[in-house]
Amino acid sequence: MVLTQCLKDLDEAMKLLPKTPISSADRGVRATQASAIALRAHIYAWQRDFAKCAQVSEDLVNNPANYGLTFITDSSQYARMSIGKSTEAIFEINISEEQNEGSGPDIYGDFKGISSRTLYAPYLATREPQREDDVPGW
Repeated sequence: MVLTQCLKDLDEAMKLLPKTPISSADRGVRATQASAIALRAHIYAWQRDFAKCAQVSEDLVNNPANYGLTFITDSSQYARMSIGKSTEAIFEINISEEQNEGSGPDIYGDFKGISSRTLYAPYLATREPQREDDVPGW
């Protein structure tokens, strides 16, 4: 039921979203039609409807330039993907050191990045919850 509503919302969003990023500063961190298509494909994959997943993502995969994207296929260039806001970016979480999002003291005065409140073992091998209120209440 929730995913069905998400798909309906994506239908409406597609009408409002730009096809390509408005500027290079927005690349990957602002929603575009490509990010809506990618989310739609993920929803179908979560529902195990892999044929529909392939169908909805076909144009994006085959014609990335139509969406302002350039997929990196040369393995020697893979490191370029991790610089942020690359032409590979469909959706990424923008973390800016200038805005103190990447490091700085946490609520306990410890200097850690954003992952100190979001990633725990086994995803981040060095991060175990230190206090009872340290783990988000998911």
